[in-house]
Amino acid sequence: MSAFVFYANVLKEIQNRHALSEAAASTFIGAAYRKPYPPPGDSITICCCGEQRDMLHVSTFTRLVDSRLEHVDYACLLHALGISQLVKVFSAVLMERRVLFVASRLSTLSSCVHAITALLYPFIWQHTFVPVLPSKLLDFVCSPTPFIIGMLSENCAQLSNMPLSEVLLVNLDRAELSWQQGDEGTLIPRKLHKALMNALGMCLDDIGNNTKNLMISEAFIRLFVETVGHYKQHLVTQQNGVRLLQMPGTRLKNATGNVTITGKRLDAGMSDTRNSAASLNCKRLIGCRMSVVGPIGIVEFQKDSFVNAVQSKSTRVFLQWFCETQMFEVFVADRLQEAPAESCGLFETRLSEHELECYTTKHSTTLRSNVKVFGKKMKGIGKQMKKAITSLEPLMGVNSEDQFAKLAI
Repeated sequence: MSAFVFYANVLKEIQNRHALSEAAASTFIGAAYRKPYPPPGDSITICCCGEQRDMLHVSTFTRLVDSRLEHVDYACLLHALGISQLVKVFSAVLMERRVLFVASRLSTLSSCVHAITALLYPFIWQHTFVPVLPSKLLDFVCSPTPFIIGMLSENCAQLSNMPLSEVLLVNLDRAELSWQQGDEGTLIPRKLHKALMNALGMCLDDIGNNTKNLMISEAFIRLFVETVGHYKQHLVTQQNGVRLLQMPGTRLKNATGNVTITGKRLDAGMSDTRNSAASLNCKRLIGCRMSVVGPIGIVEFQKDSFVNAVQSKSTRVFLQWFCETQMFEVFVADRLQEAPAESCGLFETRLSEHELECYTTKHSTTLRSNVKVFGKKMKGIGKQMKKAITSLEPLMGVNSEDQFAKLAI
């Protein structure tokens, strides 16, 4: 899901080898199977001999650093649900609830289910994810744990006989939500919610699909920049129990060891989500602190100060809930283990731009209390982006979004 182009290139190479012979394809598959899954931005090189054993075939496959627009159709999701329903579904997914998508067409179902998880960027869904559930496995929708599952509408009749509990049913054909808990429209702070709705409203205009995808993605990224973008200021270095001065956004280089969490345990731990030698043992906690042992001390994320740094009460309530999700815990644990040079994705770029923006306008680098600025800015961004990309498309073709993406925020 997060490396579609990477896997597509590998499958294409398998197809090319299979055209030569089945043995060549099998040899390549065996060599590829022994290679580790590369982290974002890294590559793997696969070497295998030809049929005559006199030639060595070398293939290199690179995983993109940022795959948020990689084979994802946000516009399909927006048009299927509409703005209000999309934000409600997004809010439910953000709180890691059970969400069941239903559609009559396989293409619509698959596209929309993939799109909703991609909107979580820079966070990653950590629970059950089944884009299209086979009819013989419908019992999966009775799971007590969070899930995102897609199901063809022809199987809906069987749901009435199943013991479903707190499942949000999303009908993509009718743009209807069933079995709502009632708070889906209030989970995101009101002013931020309004600003997001306004930004998405501009994506309904008659513009290119690639442009819509970029604008939708940027709107949700901006939401996360405004709500959790100050997390770097709450990464603190300690040595022998003494707090050391640490500039916002810096981390210990080459930090290795176990990520530890102290506090009151809520439920069982989660498994390691990174392909690294350092083990990661995270648990869901209240009032917890996450830390990693480095060469000069302990780098610690202070969750309580992170939440309390926000002046808006509604945003603090949102962060208290969101900080208890596994996607947020994994996000912080990843940042604790990374060296500064490794944090080079789009979200970190947007944070740097936001910090520069706050500095030049003489605002605090924490979340600004007047979130109306966010709404006004999103309006200006949408108008500027539409105008610029529309004028660029005839001249630059489908890659015009890439040329303009760095100007989005």
